[in-house]
Amino acid sequence: MAELANGDYLTLSAAAKIAPGRPHPATIWRWCRRGTKVRGTNRRIHLRHVRAGGKVFTKREWLEAFMAELATADLQKFKQDTQAPAPVLNFPSTERTPEQRQAAAEAARARMFSSKESSMSPVKDSPKC
Repeated sequence: MAELANGDYLTLSAAAKIAPGRPHPATIWRWCRRGTKVRGTNRRIHLRHVRAGGKVFTKREWLEAFMAELATADLQKFKQDTQAPAPVLNFPSTERTPEQRQAAAEAARARMFSSKESSMSPVKDSPKC
């Protein structure tokens, strides 16, 4: 009971104000309720909280422990990722040589002028008004 009396509990709004990045209080509630999924696993880390009446409280220490546990889980995931060899991706080259680029430009120019000539009809002298 001495723990309840010392008054170091924070509302979720107050916890949001001191958390890095100033998340919304709804985000703090989500961390309490659903937790945060650890990358690469199905494990979730929850922010410890207490409920008193209709209000939910947490502590600075619990928020710090939550963040530290997330950081530790991330470091473990990153170590696993760096130990595995990077996948080799073989994409076809989309680069064109200067000769290919020049040929494509000349073909486009030829198409442009040939379509203009076929769509243009000879202009007849219009009667003057």
